[in-house]
Parts: sequence; structure tokens; C-alpha cells
Amino acid sequence: MRIAMVLDSWDDEANGAVVSTRRFTERLRAAGHEVTIVANAAPEPGVIPLPTFEVPVFGGIMRRMRFQFARPDRGILTDVLARHDLIHIHFPFWLGVRAMRMARAARVPTVATFHVQGEHLLYNIGVRNDALVAQVYHLFMRTVYDHADRVICPSVFIERELRRYGLRAPSVVISNGVPSIFRPAPPGTGPSFGDKVMVLSVGRLAAEKRQDLLIQAVRRSRHAARIQLVILGAGPCRDGLERLGATLPSPPVFGFLPTEALIPYYSAAVLCVHASEVEVETPYLP
Repeated sequence: MRIAMVLDSWDDEANGAVVSTRRFTERLRAAGHEVTIVANAAPEPGVIPLPTFEVPVFGGIMRRMRFQFARPDRGILTDVLARHDLIHIHFPFWLGVRAMRMARAARVPTVATFHVQGEHLLYNIGVRNDALVAQVYHLFMRTVYDHADRVICPSVFIERELRRYGLRAPSVVISNGVPSIFRPAPPGTGPSFGDKVMVLSVGRLAAEKRQDLLIQAVRRSRHAARIQLVILGAGPCRDGLERLGATLPSPPVFGFLPTEALIPYYSAAVLCVHASEVEVETPYLP
């Protein structure tokens, strides 16, 4: 099968949606499918680059997150639709909306994966309003997801959320998964902080991920002097988190590592904490 992965950003290894799409692409290619990437990306075999643009309200914060919106090119998308059996859309922005509209008109089957919650967009510009969050979800449904032949939901939780906000298209739950390389590292291969215990947090450094809450929790702990907090990720909140972390007896260690280099940290940590209040892969607890 010839599949076109349509997404705004492809080279951002700090973005969970991009990481997930890269893993899906690798597995599909390994299974013999021809997969083409249509995105803001560096030119390379199997990639069709698109130009970028900025949204005035979100431009600054998206740059700090290293995410760039891709500008849809009608000529490129027309050619992609003519040469592929399936269009897989990953973001509900201008590119995704245009690709969905053109695919439906051309009668090319479509799949859309839900990666971005309404809260992701609004919380990062300081807006916390349930009515506006609902409007963002409804916009996503009207422009992309309700028109897909199948919506892929990374968790039962987000599938239920989409149904709550009115999703009408067929959906299926497919986890982003855990790569097979994630196995315990040999003892002693991970980082050591002397007599301190390591508490690990891995993820994008953004407002909704709430690494600030984790830092505050460590500061309030009666064991704060024995805790070495390690925060691995990239994002716009790093400077603020570093200032907040300076108040701890042992300031957090910050960094950004490729996937393979994370394994020793996971193995060495006494506790891994994900404090995010907005998370597509939240486990569903009935």
C-alpha cells in the first residue's frame, strides 16, 4: 500500500506526536508498505517538504517548542493524492484541514490520528476556560476528524473524550506503544548521584506537563535533601523550571536526550513521575 503521512512537523524529536509517527512509519515500511512523509522537513528520500508559516497568537510559543506549522501547497497535495492509496493526517491545523478536504473530494481513503487536545493549545497561552476548550474540540471535529474514514485514538481515555465532544466518525484505539529497545539496562550503567535517590521526569517542558508541580512536591518533601530530580525534555518552560528548581537542596538536572540514551535513566531511577494534567495517553479508569 502507498501511504502518505501528512503532518506539520517531522524533524522535531521532542514532540511526542512526531516520535509516534516516526515509529508507525518505521513499522509500516518494515511490513513492505511505501510510506511518504509530507511535512515541514529537510529534503530526503521519502520526504516531500512543505513551506512553513506562523500564527500570530501561537508563533512565539510554537518556536520555543520547536514546532512549525506547515503551509499546504495545493499542487503538492494534488500530486500526493494522485499517487497514494491512503492519506494519514496527524494534526488538525491548516495542512490537515486542507489535506482532508482535498482527499474527500478526490475519494482517497483517510485516517486521522488524534494527538492534540484543545487544552494543549489553550493552556499554553494561559487560557483555562471549559467553554473555549469545547469549541476547539468541536472545530477539530468539524474540519478533520468527523470526515475521516477512521480515527486512531492512542488511548481509551481520549476515545471517550472525543465521543463526549461529539465525534461521529468510526474510531479505533491503537496505543503509541513502547519500542522494543526499552528494556532494563545492566546494573550500574545508569547515572549515579551518590547517596541521593533519583526521581525522573521525561517529557516536553510545557505548561500543561506540570514539571513545576513536581519541583514543588520535592521541595515540600521531608526527604528533599536526599532527592535528585532529573527532568529530561525540551520546551518553552525550561528557564522558568530552572529558576524554580534552584530553590531545592539539590537543583534538578535538566537535559534532552535521544531515545536510546534515556534507557539507563529509566533503569537508574527510583521513581518515574509524569505530572501532566493534559495527556492523550491517560489510562482510562472506569
